[in-house]
Formats: sequence, C-alpha cells, structure tokens
Amino acid sequence: MKWDIMFGALRKRFVDWVDEKQRQEISQLKKESQRLGNQIEQATGQPARLQPQEMRLLAKKAKGMSFEQVQKVSVLHPEDLKELIKEIESADDPTSKPM
Repeated sequence: MKWDIMFGALRKRFVDWVDEKQRQEISQLKKESQRLGNQIEQATGQPARLQPQEMRLLAKKAKGMSFEQVQKVSVLHPEDLKELIKEIESADDPTSKPM
C-alpha cells in the first residue's frame, strides 16, 4: 500500500511535468509559426495559405482533436482554419469525397 501511494505521487508529478513541457513546446511552435507567417506576409503582401495536399495532411494529423483544440493551437488564416475543420469533418464521413 505504501508503494502505491509513493508511485502514485511520482506518477502524478511526472504527468504534470510532461503536460507542462508539452504546453511550452506548443507555445514555442505557435510563436515560431506566427513569426514565419508574418515573414511570408511581409515578403509577398498576402497571408501564407496552405495547398490542398497540405490541408489534407494537416486534417489527418488533427483528426480526433476537438474544434476548440484545433482553434487553440492553430496559426492558420481564418479561412484556412474553416477549410481544415471541413476537411476533418469530411474525413469522419465515409460518404464524403476528398478535396
């Protein structure tokens, strides 16, 4: 019983540490993506946009995430985010056709 308590506490600390590291990594990646997107927009005068094949790949990777999760970590242009959500939803629908 004593071991269960000790390992339970150790497990909780480890899980909390991993969660914090993931949050930090997501924050860092989001900042880097925004920086790169701003560079592209400054160089071209237009926001960075995804190609259809990039959208499909991203939709596959985001499958299983809720809309709120996708929106929280997204650095996409709002129109691309809407397209991504549609792509994720259509990937869940076996009767839908690919983009």
